[in-house]
Amino acid sequence: RQLSLKADIDTNFTDTYSVTMSIDLSVANYVYDSSAGQYVLAAKIVPNTLTGRAMTISSSGLTLAKASTPVSATYVRGATSVDGLGIILTAGTADAVKLNKLVVRVYADDSYATGVYFANSGLGDEAANTIVQTVSLYDDAGTLIKGPANLSLSAGSVWAAGAYYKAEFTNLAYDFAAGAQKKFVVKAALLNTFDGTKYIAFDVKPSADAEGENSKGSPLSFTTLTTALNLPGNNTHTPVITCSAAGTLTAAVDASTPNKAIVVAGTSGVEFTKYKFTAANEPIVITALQLTNANSETAGDYDDNISKVTLSYTGTDGEPAEKVGYLIDGVLTLAAGQVAILVPKDSSSVLTIKADLKTIDGGADTGDKPKLYLTTAAGNLTANFITLGSSSNQTSLGTTVALDNTNVNEMIVRKTKPTLASGTLPDATLGTGTKTLYKWTVSADSAADLSWKAVTFSMTGMMYNTAFRTIGADDVTTPVYDGIYGIVDGDGTADVKFIDETTTKVYNDATGVQVAGAFYYRSRVTTADTGGYYLVFVPTNEEEVGKGTTKTYRLDGDIANVVATGTGNLGNINVKIADLSSATVTNTYDLVAGANDADSITAAAASVPGVSFVWSDRSIANHGVGTADWADDYKVSGLPTTTLTMSK
Repeated sequence: RQLSLKADIDTNFTDTYSVTMSIDLSVANYVYDSSAGQYVLAAKIVPNTLTGRAMTISSSGLTLAKASTPVSATYVRGATSVDGLGIILTAGTADAVKLNKLVVRVYADDSYATGVYFANSGLGDEAANTIVQTVSLYDDAGTLIKGPANLSLSAGSVWAAGAYYKAEFTNLAYDFAAGAQKKFVVKAALLNTFDGTKYIAFDVKPSADAEGENSKGSPLSFTTLTTALNLPGNNTHTPVITCSAAGTLTAAVDASTPNKAIVVAGTSGVEFTKYKFTAANEPIVITALQLTNANSETAGDYDDNISKVTLSYTGTDGEPAEKVGYLIDGVLTLAAGQVAILVPKDSSSVLTIKADLKTIDGGADTGDKPKLYLTTAAGNLTANFITLGSSSNQTSLGTTVALDNTNVNEMIVRKTKPTLASGTLPDATLGTGTKTLYKWTVSADSAADLSWKAVTFSMTGMMYNTAFRTIGADDVTTPVYDGIYGIVDGDGTADVKFIDETTTKVYNDATGVQVAGAFYYRSRVTTADTGGYYLVFVPTNEEEVGKGTTKTYRLDGDIANVVATGTGNLGNINVKIADLSSATVTNTYDLVAGANDADSITAAAASVPGVSFVWSDRSIANHGVGTADWADDYKVSGLPTTTLTMSK
């Protein structure tokens, strides 16, 4: 048979005990002896003492400890959900308990001048109720437990010893199962009336601030929990919440802002600039701004190339939004309330500035260089740039927001634009005879026809005669082209002509018709004779390319005087169209071409050419070489072209 001993355990204690139960059979206890048919003394049973296992009995208390989160952070005035302190509550394993009351202490400080926060015995020197509006208790899942509660002063003055502001949460009746653990989060709502930067901290001292009971209704004792959770005795609270009068906004040209480019007059939605705004500590709404259009071709004529401006951004509802505006004397001003660009808290937002371009007939001039950017003064935005803090309700002017517009790029307006590209050599094997040295295409945008009247080839490599000789210009050559040589640096007598000037020709590849024109020796690729060679071709008449079409050209030459080595290696010749212009020029043909045409070639032909492609959008009536609608190769698409190589 089995004998069990059971006991009811009292729950009204706070310590942990070990209990062992036993039966002493050596005293006058009787048991029934079935074989004898009578009761006998239990002392005859061996062993005569039966001892049970030791049982550990825990208390029915509730302990409070500080959680590792939330941590120190910055919020702005008017913030409604300030995470100030985390509390871990753990019930004893013996009994279910209930938390009935919790007091949260609130301390405030207004400076960091002493080197530590809350130097006044951890209390600070500011009235917390001038910063904190209410305090609430939430669980870790974000569910409201109790609140919001207003603040009251515990006793005396705010800076007196033992004085603090408090938020009391009574009638909580928050149940904990035996052994259960919960996390409470203290959250606050800040007033939006304080100025400057303030600091607050929250605390709970369980022995004075907590009340609870066990399942029998007996009060829980927190007398052993005498240490404040957030003030361990060295006047240092962790976390500390920084309360700012307003969030901050920074502005910069976004990395994705468009590069300089040729844009076609009459095009809509041309992207000019992108700005990245970053808000710290609160959402910020940009409510007003000003744009400037600079670098138009004619002073005072800033609006003749742009018909309207479109701003694309994120609206206050988090959805994409647009605002259209029009320039007046080169300026677009959107007053407060005419725009609403949301910059989320501790995040970024991008503003894209686009514009519709006027046509040439509508007022734009070829060569106009519009540049749209946020107006600045002395490195900061201006008073026309206005923001509103969503939490703080603080209005701020852009005069304190730095902005560097260095990376804002101008665009170059033309009636059409060209695209150049390398073609494919019909035979890439170097050898004697007539060869296509280079093939390229010129394409016109669908907006209008274009024409071109100079192209500069960069030629490098080496070919073999009695030795490998680097491609270059004859040491004693004149500016007039007299063939392509293999040279030895500084030794004019060692030059060998590989391609004769009379065989160097340009053809329309589709028709096979030669393009009449002249070649000019312009420069070595480097100052050394062996550094390669620039060759300029100027057609007699400008070459026209119809709108939306492409023409293919080829450069041919008769290769001679190449003698194979023992391995059959003849060397290589590499050709491309260079990219030489460093700034856009719009003028008559002679002024744009510089020293690259027959009219202005000089003995200084050894200088590096200034342009690699001279073209026109034919935007001026009665167009000709004397009209100011010619342009250099600056920002022409496709330059420099891919190098084509012939080798063996």
